[in-house]
Amino acid sequence: MKPHITAVALIAAAFLQQAQAQTYTLDQAITTALQNNQQKKISALDTKIAEAQYKEAMSANFPSLDLQVGYIKRDEDLINVTKGSFALPQNLTNALALISAPDAQKPQVQQMINANMLPPTQIPLDFTSVVMGDRTSQASVELTYPLYSGGKISALQKQAKLGKEIASQKDQRTAEEVTFDIRKYYYSAILTEHISELMHDTSERMTLLKDLTADMYKNGSKKVKKTDYYKTQLAYDMFKAMDQEYRTKASLAKSALAFAMGLSPEEELTLQAPSYASKKLPAAVQIVQNAYRHNKQLAILRKALDVAKAKIDEARSGYKPNVGLFAKAEHIDNNYDGGMSTPQNDDSWTVGVGASWNLFNGFRTTAQTEKAKLRLLQLKEQEKRLKQAIALQAKQGYLDALSNTEQANILSKTVVTAEKNRDLNTRAYQADMVETKDVLEAQIHEAQIKAKYYKTLFDKMLAYASLDLVAGQQ
Repeated sequence: MKPHITAVALIAAAFLQQAQAQTYTLDQAITTALQNNQQKKISALDTKIAEAQYKEAMSANFPSLDLQVGYIKRDEDLINVTKGSFALPQNLTNALALISAPDAQKPQVQQMINANMLPPTQIPLDFTSVVMGDRTSQASVELTYPLYSGGKISALQKQAKLGKEIASQKDQRTAEEVTFDIRKYYYSAILTEHISELMHDTSERMTLLKDLTADMYKNGSKKVKKTDYYKTQLAYDMFKAMDQEYRTKASLAKSALAFAMGLSPEEELTLQAPSYASKKLPAAVQIVQNAYRHNKQLAILRKALDVAKAKIDEARSGYKPNVGLFAKAEHIDNNYDGGMSTPQNDDSWTVGVGASWNLFNGFRTTAQTEKAKLRLLQLKEQEKRLKQAIALQAKQGYLDALSNTEQANILSKTVVTAEKNRDLNTRAYQADMVETKDVLEAQIHEAQIKAKYYKTLFDKMLAYASLDLVAGQQ
């Protein structure tokens, strides 16, 4: 293959790769992450689950209506067996005795009746009858409606409503955490990209310095010795190695960002540098107060306190009765026409009110109430601890943002000075007016100051991101 064809192919491949690389701003990266992040999707599902649980709890406000249909086949008809005896009423016994007596004896029988001397007549019983046939179909509609639950239903509904609100707060907190992670990875990728470019530019200048030192040494410069040539060679090798190292780090940083965005780590990204303009910082006390109002973790804990209070009401409901209304309409169809299967019994309805009241359960209700009260106290202590942690995070973020902003302002001026110092020493070195170590130090100092400047910008932007996270802002 001809050399010029190879070069054209390489240029075309590089151009195609660059064209396929997606350019992202910080806001676009955050939007993409919020759409693709798995934890955000899980959090959204948690919100939907809490909404369904709330609807489930609110269903207690409506009556329960159940339809029951059944068919029963017995092995045989349902039989009623009657055994024993029963005594006829005395007047009936007297009448039967008088009717059945011969005419000649009737006067005597009448005398015995008048004297109450006739004994009662016992009639033996021993017979069977079919109550229901062997096949029965049944259909019924039952309605139940709780009239009073001692506050248990309202407590459960309040907990479900608070659970829905907690899930919504958690979803917002997840979005804030995803946003913070993307900002951190984005700034990190920009930082490593800046330092990679810095190392590349420095290594290019060191190449020129190395060649210049070699020419000056060969041409008999009075200030350049052989050891100076080796010094520049060592400096060149060092920056060349650092150039390669930061190229790799920049690639890894972009891969980490792509992964956090929910993209393939192999996807090529082109990042647009963010604005490093400083936001106006309110007073530290104001930041802490804002965090107390808007921090999602604190909001979730406060909702959990309300849930704990509702748990106490739920436990206390065990001391009170439950009252409910019930109604039932039923139709029975049996293959036997008689017994209990009569037109009057085939269709029926009932309505009633029932109540239950637990009088003693081994002090379980007392223990449940005590447990709920202790849980509330525990959450109150956690709230105090969380507020202290939030105040500490807010103060640390405030100090970091303030300190790094001031450092960045100072270093931005120092970078200009370092560039001028390097340029002046390089031109003086070309004129054989300064020693090799001076121009080497100028090159190294410039690289160090610029690297420190980029790192300070990263720390500054990360401090602002941390403040937004603790203050509940995306």
